[in-house]
Amino acid sequence: MKQLVLIPAIILALVAGCHSSNESLDEAETTSFSNSLHIVDFKAITKDTRQGKEGFTLSFTVTASDKTRSLDKSTIQLDFPQEIGDEHGNTFIRQGNTVLQQHEDKPHVIKVSQFFTGKPAENTSHLSVPARLVISNLNKTVRFHNVTRDMVPVTRQELTINKLEWNAKELTLEAEDIFSMANTEWSLLKNDEKIYPVFSNTDTTEDGEFQGTLEFAFQPKDRFTLVAERNRTRTKEWELPFVVPVE
Repeated sequence: MKQLVLIPAIILALVAGCHSSNESLDEAETTSFSNSLHIVDFKAITKDTRQGKEGFTLSFTVTASDKTRSLDKSTIQLDFPQEIGDEHGNTFIRQGNTVLQQHEDKPHVIKVSQFFTGKPAENTSHLSVPARLVISNLNKTVRFHNVTRDMVPVTRQELTINKLEWNAKELTLEAEDIFSMANTEWSLLKNDEKIYPVFSNTDTTEDGEFQGTLEFAFQPKDRFTLVAERNRTRTKEWELPFVVPVE
């Protein structure tokens, strides 16, 4: 499924093998990962001191590909290992909690920072930072408020609508989720009441793809609210083997 494919596709074993020389780390420098839902970027390394211990803070951003959505930091986490290392085999220890903050002007962006103890040597050029993007606590019920055909693709709660076409009372719908959509139910919201289709012809996959037609008893206005009800949700994780420069 498209959401689960991270670019670039570098496996952790390759990154570990890059510790042997400064040159190989330069070649493998990786400061950004993306899939169809998120872009995770390394932003900076800054000298820092916490509780009397010298070290540095690594800063990242998690950006939603759909800029119309607001990311919820209660459902997103960027996890870091207890230790990270440089190309010389030196290690640096994680200390304190990872800090997540909503961007002041961009609700679709979350800023992430993590402190590590230790001081990189003057000849250190890169750090290997095998992080994980973790998505959890997603709602089973997903509402697409005031959508139109011109808004697609549109993502809410990691569920994306790719096609939305009305023909009289019949809605043609294509969507994809990070969970199976085999038992996902769709409805229209009218006056706070869910209106379910009187007839449906759908095709779904365990990989999270959905396509089909839904016939309702009425055709809504140009803007309408569509509701998806998932059967279940669970935690999803993506490996992000960063190799970041020390400047």
